[in-house]
Amino acid sequence: MKKLLVAPVFSLQLVFFQVLPGQIVINEIMADPSDGQPEWIELANMRHENISLGGWIFSDMDTVHGVEIPPSAMIQADGFLVLCADSSLFQIYEELLGPVAVTDRFPRLNNDSDGIIVRDTAGVLADRVHYHANWGGGDGISLERISCRGESDFSGNWGSSIAFAGATPGSKNSIYAEGTLKDAANLEVFPNPFSPDGDRHEDVATISYFLSKNSACINLRIYNMQGQLVRTLLGAVSSGSERSVSWDGRDDNGRPVPMGVYLIHLEAVDHSCRCDMAKTTVVVAGAL
Repeated sequence: MKKLLVAPVFSLQLVFFQVLPGQIVINEIMADPSDGQPEWIELANMRHENISLGGWIFSDMDTVHGVEIPPSAMIQADGFLVLCADSSLFQIYEELLGPVAVTDRFPRLNNDSDGIIVRDTAGVLADRVHYHANWGGGDGISLERISCRGESDFSGNWGSSIAFAGATPGSKNSIYAEGTLKDAANLEVFPNPFSPDGDRHEDVATISYFLSKNSACINLRIYNMQGQLVRTLLGAVSSGSERSVSWDGRDDNGRPVPMGVYLIHLEAVDHSCRCDMAKTTVVVAGAL
């Protein structure tokens, strides 16, 4: 039997109308939670009206008929709705403010690769994401969408949560960016992979960024795939529209980082306080 738990209780006036694709989007995915914690996904409402999602269907790639969202489920204007397997979410995330719909038929999400599909009551596709492990997330860290207006199936529009709690259910994502990523900054890395092993061959990665604005205040940071800050390459530094920075494969304490995949995260804030973001990955390898 499906169950619905909503916390806190909001007094909402529901609006019933046709929701177009891109107006309700998949915004955050917890496919690989810590031991004993539930899997969950978060939906975001891009409209300025409250919307009833009762009777909508969501599924993963292995769920044949999908799971019906409980009848009383609702999502606030410009807000979020978390769909999860059980109510222990409230003990895990004490700052959880948005509504949560709990169903015991929640599909089992694959850690390495899976798809999430959301359809309205008429069966019309609202959003679809086919994620892969190398997009980010894992080991109790959620996979967050960077731009709600960016493409759902674009790997560059997703990354590991960098929130202290490892996720941001019911609230704005920790790596959120306005607009579409096509309008934001661009990052390039060469060589990638690189091998900082001291042999003077591809010991350093050159990270280049290109902005859509003439000047900005730049933060350029590197995180591991658990969302932990490893190195700050630029911290609140004034910059022109492009620049290149080198990374020697060491953390902020000067220690070599382990081999693996790392997330490069760029923030560019202009004089009007508009923030563009970009992210990409770099692989630290052994001898190549």
